[in-house]
Order: sequence, then C-alpha cells, then structure tokens
Amino acid sequence: MQRKDNAALEFIRVYISERGYAPNFVEIMEAVGETSKAGITRVINRLAAEQKISRVPGVARSITVIDSRD
Repeated sequence: MQRKDNAALEFIRVYISERGYAPNFVEIMEAVGETSKAGITRVINRLAAEQKISRVPGVARSITVIDSRD
C-alpha cells in the first residue's frame, strides 16, 4: 500500500470513529495532501480493490472500513 493509501485509510477510520459517518472525498483529499479529485479517487479505488474499505459508488459518505486487524 502506498503512503497516501495508508494515510487515507487511517484518516477514514478516525473520522468515522469520531463523527459516526464517513468523510467526503474532498476531506480525504485535504487530509492526505492529494491535489486532485482524480488522485484521491485512485486512492479510494485502490483501498476498495484491496478490500480495506467498501463504498457505494455515487452515494455520498458511504465509505466503511473493513477491519482486518483482528
């Protein structure tokens, strides 16, 4: 996993824990220092492909973390 992938996953995990709902793409983008929406979309798609998160495409704040740390 790339550095931004790790940072995004941890940001999503903490954000959901603190607020009870997922961050939007712009919030994730800003948190990890990504400069484009296309770049953060690639990060999110990689995390989903690696089954680190799940999401419903087209539905705002639908990201959930698939916790495999157990």
